[in-house]
Amino acid sequence: MDRDLEYVIRELAQYIIKGEKKGKNAYKKEKIVQLDKNSSDINQIYKKFKKIENDNYWSLQDDELFYWQAKYVENFEDDYEPKIERRNSYTLFVKRNTYSDFTLSDFRTYFSWRTKIRKGIFEKIDFEYEQIYINELLNKIGCKDTNDAVNKLIEFWSEYRKYSSDLDGNMPDIIKEFYIINTINIPYREYVKKYPIKLRNTAKDLKDIKKGIYSNKIEFFNEISSYKIAQSKLLETKYGYVLEECTEKVFNKIHQEFEKVNISLPDMLVRKNETEHYWQPLRRYTVYEEEEKDKEFILEGTEKYQYKNGIWTRIVYSAQVKYRNMMGYILKAMEYNIRDYLGYRKLKHPEEWELARDGMYCYSEKEIKMILKINQMNIKEIVEEETLKYLENTKIPKMVFKKKKLNQNEFEQEEKIEIVFNQEQFEKLREKSEEIQKALIIEDEEKEIESIEEQTKNTNIELEKIEEEKQEQALNENIFKVFVEDLTKTEKEIVNVLLQKQDIENKILQIAKAQNEMLEVIVSNINDKALETIGDTIIESNMTSIYEDYEEDIKQVL
Repeated sequence: MDRDLEYVIRELAQYIIKGEKKGKNAYKKEKIVQLDKNSSDINQIYKKFKKIENDNYWSLQDDELFYWQAKYVENFEDDYEPKIERRNSYTLFVKRNTYSDFTLSDFRTYFSWRTKIRKGIFEKIDFEYEQIYINELLNKIGCKDTNDAVNKLIEFWSEYRKYSSDLDGNMPDIIKEFYIINTINIPYREYVKKYPIKLRNTAKDLKDIKKGIYSNKIEFFNEISSYKIAQSKLLETKYGYVLEECTEKVFNKIHQEFEKVNISLPDMLVRKNETEHYWQPLRRYTVYEEEEKDKEFILEGTEKYQYKNGIWTRIVYSAQVKYRNMMGYILKAMEYNIRDYLGYRKLKHPEEWELARDGMYCYSEKEIKMILKINQMNIKEIVEEETLKYLENTKIPKMVFKKKKLNQNEFEQEEKIEIVFNQEQFEKLREKSEEIQKALIIEDEEKEIESIEEQTKNTNIELEKIEEEKQEQALNENIFKVFVEDLTKTEKEIVNVLLQKQDIENKILQIAKAQNEMLEVIVSNINDKALETIGDTIIESNMTSIYEDYEEDIKQVL
């Protein structure tokens, strides 16, 4: 009989005969005894392994069946070199994280690979085997205790992530959920320190924000904002710290102004997520627990989990992204004023209509009224006044970047390019300067000498201005050149169409369709690259135009 058909018939029979699997109180034909370490007959071991599945298929839930099979071969080792690394028995019906329907080849392949893992040899294998190993650790198979299980999960993640791109995204949640449902005396953050990737402690940010504390929160605002301020090139300069400090000052002021009209800024930034019915931890895996008692667990003061009457519920505080455009406006307006004050590269001021854009995604009458109330406030003026007040208190001189020519030091490794400027005007000024210098050595009346000295001073100032403009032009051309070189062929085509300003919408949609990509994704990638090099986005939110300030700069290097 076809294997898939046989599987379906068995599944149907289960519900016809049993109605459902009875779970924890189900009958087991015989007690499952763990495999003897000295066992060497692979075929006999495999037959016993399969017998556990066949004898208990109707009586045990998937999690318990997996657990008893895993306990039987907990210490089993093999040394088998398979011709293929994919699981032979894979069908649509097979659990990807269990031994269900294992062939002998699957059996020997997996346990030979696991034997090497336990000896510190991490080799690439099919995704399903990888998931089975994680599932074993979640069931504490081959582990001394829960602490050992967590450490083995972290070890596998650290060593195997080069083969599996999904691990970095999935393992933090897997380990956290395993930590929650088990009793572990070691603080959660101690495990996080061992992770191969750095995780920011959002719990502290959330607790601070709920209390109206906004210091050291630039990364938090970067996550919930449409404007990615953490990518600003200004942060890489000597005065980058002003962005962090000014963010605190500006949001303290916004907090105060919102309170005057009965709006809570913390409630806009942090939301409360509650599962009223149930929360299923490790839902992608089959984790077996013989007896689970009612319990309550609070993680880092921002997450509360409760297990009662066989059901998990949770209350979790998380960052609110519903007002991302409003937060983006505030951050970008703040940085615009900072750059303007310091004489740093230009940044286009955000449009005020962006403050109301979040109203498109608000569905409750209360939220819409709040957005309208905020729009009646002069947010632009509040941000500008608070930013300039902070900058003046820092005692940093205005236009410090232009005066100290910090731009040159900031881009030491940039490619040198030829700069075009008004050579004729420059030569005339140089000749004039030489004439004045000669005139100074001629003894004449004191008044005439003073007049010549003044002319010399003014001429030198004008020469310095031209030199400064020359340097700024070199810097701008260089960064725009770097930006354009970083674009893909498709992205360059989009930018060209936007610059040509003819039949824009139709052309850019055709380009995106030809590449089988969403236009929004392409535009987002272009703006991300612009942020990394130029320090600002270049395509407006309507996706059909480039900011006027940047059109000529891009045309010169495209």
